[in-house]
Amino acid sequence: MYDDLVDARLTPGIVALIAGVAACASPPASTACLSRTDCTGTEECIAGRCVASDVDAGPGHDAATVPTDAGLDVGPDQDAFAEDAGIETDAFSEPDAAEPAPGDSCANPITLTLDAMGHAHAEGELAAYGHDYDTYCDETGAPDLVYAIELPPGTRDVEITTAGPTDTVVAFSETCAGSGEFYSCNDDRSPDDHHPRMILHRFGSSQLFVLVGGYGSGDIGPFALDVSVTSVADSSSCATTGIDLTGGAYVVAWSPATNMAPTPSCLGAPLVSDVYRVDRMGQMTVESINAYFGDVQGAIALVDDCSAPVTESWCEVSSWTDSSYFGLGASAQPFQAPDVGYFVVSAGPASTAYTFEFYP
Repeated sequence: MYDDLVDARLTPGIVALIAGVAACASPPASTACLSRTDCTGTEECIAGRCVASDVDAGPGHDAATVPTDAGLDVGPDQDAFAEDAGIETDAFSEPDAAEPAPGDSCANPITLTLDAMGHAHAEGELAAYGHDYDTYCDETGAPDLVYAIELPPGTRDVEITTAGPTDTVVAFSETCAGSGEFYSCNDDRSPDDHHPRMILHRFGSSQLFVLVGGYGSGDIGPFALDVSVTSVADSSSCATTGIDLTGGAYVVAWSPATNMAPTPSCLGAPLVSDVYRVDRMGQMTVESINAYFGDVQGAIALVDDCSAPVTESWCEVSSWTDSSYFGLGASAQPFQAPDVGYFVVSAGPASTAYTFEFYP
């Protein structure tokens, strides 16, 4: 009876297995079997049939008969088919480095677009950025980020300002490449206003890079940046509106081609001059004046009455410094009347550019 039960239970399964093997095995199997002893020679008893030992018995059987991909370089603990499937085999491979934040450097600046009025606005935060560029306006290690702006063709005036709770500095560059990428910078509009105001007078490049950074390594908060592009202001005489420096500003000026403006009495002609206007707002002194003229001597006059004859309250000629440039600095200079006053900034005709900083 036991034999009858065994036959009754095993026979249907064996028949099914035999049919499957017969459908996919290469050579036909010889005889039915329950163990290897039922087979002859080198045959194996596989799935109820005696088959030659070099025949592929299918998945789950003798490893010697399982097909392999001969073209793979299979190392320990790797799936022989992993490379064919494009599967990552090293579970502990290093992840890709995080992409730098936009604005991290000159290589990936944040792009700003001017609107129809020539204005661009951006709001940012310095917490996500490291220190990449050195300027003489900030402390070592202060974070910074870079913006890029395409400008319309021709020469123009550009004003750059920041606002917000963070003490910031700004700097600019035409190319943002090479040594001294950002060569001119400003950190304060005035001693009590730690938000820069930079004016580029007669700026001729088609592209402008602006660096915004913290004054110190701890200045990592939010800020707002505004860039305004206008036609070149006429700074050749007192009769024109000129450039208004009320409240303080840092000017980078490329020298004009004419010498129509008044000239400071303390520096002889021929000169090339610009006139800047300031509303004194009741203030009777100028807190601070600084200028850099490069390798050409220049001068600044503080003018109370700009109509002819020009009335000056102060005039000073730049001197050659240990840093090998002509420059001057002055503080606590008096105005004569509490109304509109003027600065006349002059350099020799060979000058290509100068910087001029005014703190009210």
